[in-house]
Amino acid sequence: MNYILSVIILIIIYSLLSAGLNLIMGFGGIFNMGHGGFFAVGAYAGALIYTHLQMPFFAELLLAGLIAALFGLLLSLTAIRLKGDYITCSTFGFAIVIHTIANNWVAVTNGPVGIAGLMRPVIFGIPLNSLWRYMILCLVICAACLLIIYRIVRSPYGESIEAMREDETAAYASGIDVVAVRVQIFCTGAFFAGIAGVLFIHYLMLCDPTSFTFSTSSLLVCMVIIGGMGSIKGSIAGVVLVIGLPQILSFVGLPGAYAREQAQNIIYSLVLILIVITRPQGMFGKLKF
Repeated sequence: MNYILSVIILIIIYSLLSAGLNLIMGFGGIFNMGHGGFFAVGAYAGALIYTHLQMPFFAELLLAGLIAALFGLLLSLTAIRLKGDYITCSTFGFAIVIHTIANNWVAVTNGPVGIAGLMRPVIFGIPLNSLWRYMILCLVICAACLLIIYRIVRSPYGESIEAMREDETAAYASGIDVVAVRVQIFCTGAFFAGIAGVLFIHYLMLCDPTSFTFSTSSLLVCMVIIGGMGSIKGSIAGVVLVIGLPQILSFVGLPGAYAREQAQNIIYSLVLILIVITRPQGMFGKLKF
């Protein structure tokens, strides 16, 4: 039962991550390979706030999200005017830099060992020390965040985002400040990634660099493409498929963790190739990759 709850919690957290990336990449048309970096920033910010400031959980959650949004602002101001492969490389470089800092800045991040001693939060005097209680908390927080993202993309502001994605010149002519909109959605997506990072470390009760490797950003992009760019339900479907399907390998009995990891990579690759060939817009997407 605990195994099933753990998988559900991961699906919930990664659904928020995927939806935030879809806001940037699917709705905004910015190919972001650095979303895992925002995830790591939020996680480490939450861990440091928890260990040094002992702030209430929701204050920690909000502050870590804002710190991740600040990093989104800094990245967007330097990379937002780039096009095509250039912005892809710059955002992926950001994820590499964040991972390198987390792995080597021992005085702050404790290096490869990570920050341990993180406990599940206590909400209104109720300790969420069981997985099912923590799953409910993650579900409520992520549902609220997904609702906010849904309201954003379905609002007149969301129409401006999609107009910018479809034709920047026409958007400029319509009076839309394209640069400002790009910066805003970058910060918004980073904010939700930071929140997901806090939920993730309190689930693991540990924050270490192995959870935020270079492949994390690539995996998130796969989730968005498989589920469908420009679709919130596609973000969730992509996570369910990418995280849920490989769990079958746990019952196959492959020898060693390395073999399971390689088998998972093969499954990710085959699913992505199949989706791109048969349905380029993803399972629920409106846009072709």
